Amino acid sequence: MGNTQKPIIKQGKLLTDIRDQMKPFDLLVFRGDDFLSYFISLLEKRGHKNAKGGNFTHVGMIVTSDILNNPLLQQGKLYILESVISGQLGYGINDINDKAFLGVQIRDLEKLIPAYDLPNHTSIAWCPLINHPYEIDNVKEKFTTLCNSVYGTTWDANCWSLLSAIYPILRPCRSCIEHSLHTEEWLFCSELIATIYKEFEVLPEYVNPKNVLPADLVYPEEDTDTMVKIVSDIVYITSPIHYSPKIDPI
Repeated sequence: MGNTQKPIIKQGKLLTDIRDQMKPFDLLVFRGDDFLSYFISLLEKRGHKNAKGGNFTHVGMIVTSDILNNPLLQQGKLYILESVISGQLGYGINDINDKAFLGVQIRDLEKLIPAYDLPNHTSIAWCPLINHPYEIDNVKEKFTTLCNSVYGTTWDANCWSLLSAIYPILRPCRSCIEHSLHTEEWLFCSELIATIYKEFEVLPEYVNPKNVLPADLVYPEEDTDTMVKIVSDIVYITSPIHYSPKIDPI
């Protein structure tokens, strides 16, 4: 995950220029530069080489102290809730408890973006939600309870579960296999976010979070499960090492 090449210019805005527009619950999407990201991207295309769905292979959501009661969160700072590996294999960024593990966690977004963006071939984007749950009644109490219930849950490494999200033909056996392997509660990244979005009515009741891929949340028209459109835009983010004001952000 290092970056030994000369930095290239990436299209995107600086976090400092857009952070005041970013809200809790907004979607964050990523494309890594490792083999796993490449493989996920290939699967997300579903055999269509020009599918946009392969653009992003990981998702999280913005969290702040406005929606989460946690003494480790500083007022006014942006954090990301995600199911991911942290520490040395997670671009060197630990969770807010300064621990490294594979699972549901919160990390400092302002530290993560420059670290994740450092390699030449990674991508980061902010996707504002269309229907925002930020100002619903008791949002902080409700989200804190939900977040605490999933925090630390293991990332879903059950290959059958992951492939079932892409290939419906595998889904009839999914529950049985998850039960036999004791992985029913494990959560991959987009399953976590879809679970939260469903709870807060960003996604409709009929959506099964286990069938939601990172790409489905951004490009619903390519989904095979009638996903609804939930984001209003895709705003790429880059760090100063790759930024040029002469390049129009996309």
